Amino acid sequence: MNATYTAPQRWTMSADEIASALAGLGLRPTAASPLPAAPAAASTPSDPPLALALRILAAPSASLRQRHGGPWRDYALASACRQGGQDAIAAALTRADGRMDLLLYADARSYVDDWLDAHASAADDDVPNLLPPPLPLRALPLLLHAIDAYRRASYASALAYANAAPLHLAVDEFTASLGAASASTDLRWLLPAFLQLTPGLDLAALVPDEADLGLLADCELLTLAQGSAQFGFGEAGAALGSEFMLGWQHAVGLEWVRHSGSGDQTLARWFLAPTHLANHCFELAADGSVNHQPLRVSVLALRLDQWLATPDAAPAAAPRCPHCGADIGPQARFCGSCGQPLVSP
Repeated sequence: MNATYTAPQRWTMSADEIASALAGLGLRPTAASPLPAAPAAASTPSDPPLALALRILAAPSASLRQRHGGPWRDYALASACRQGGQDAIAAALTRADGRMDLLLYADARSYVDDWLDAHASAADDDVPNLLPPPLPLRALPLLLHAIDAYRRASYASALAYANAAPLHLAVDEFTASLGAASASTDLRWLLPAFLQLTPGLDLAALVPDEADLGLLADCELLTLAQGSAQFGFGEAGAALGSEFMLGWQHAVGLEWVRHSGSGDQTLARWFLAPTHLANHCFELAADGSVNHQPLRVSVLALRLDQWLATPDAAPAAAPRCPHCGADIGPQARFCGSCGQPLVSP
């Protein structure tokens, strides 16, 4: 946590209380606002910080929209909002009882510190990228389900009191469970979590074709011997499967949106799945590709800082290694992650 951190101010209010306070301030929430817009009797809030939070949330110029959930966390919605000319960040979180928590942060850094404590892995070591980009978006369900498949095979082995080594999974079971997972809302599994939490997904476009099956072998997730009816697990499949089985607790879908009179513009979309080893970030590009990176928490903090500190500008694209997708310095000649040369000799 940085030395200038300031704890947020917090209010818990019902939809009627929020609507009444908005009416008292003469505010009508825009389409971009996370606040309820129901008519109510006016009641002007006497707390100036609450009034500021409501003004930002009623008409944000940029929003970090979020969906949370996972094996150890129920589904939840949240938004962090900025307004041009304001340093403060206002956040709104929907509670299970239907009320909302409203928070006001002095600045973006304070919000990021709180967000990292709640949602990110504290791991800050470089780990190899076992799913090097670019990946086709339509194939991502296959890849995530392959990681889930290792977990399924491990649980089945344990329940059968069979310490199977190496683990394996019937091809028919993999195919059947892929369909079941795609239709499920069970956030204890990576594939349903990705489909349920990632904002703006076109589910109709996420139908893999036979060519995408080759990625499972190319990425060393699954192996299939000639004439076999069972999948085995490659080096990456075993490593990622073990990692997510032992150290994955929740995921976050993030969408950074700029709001203006001409409409909303999505600047970035992520599916973030933190584990005890890394913050696995799947960044969805406009061209239908996905960039996967296991981010250190310090790099994740920098990315969020950049988003929230410049609400009216698109986040600058960080230089990345063309071989593994890791962040690289502007003058680097070799990638610090995979060691590949970045310039022609």
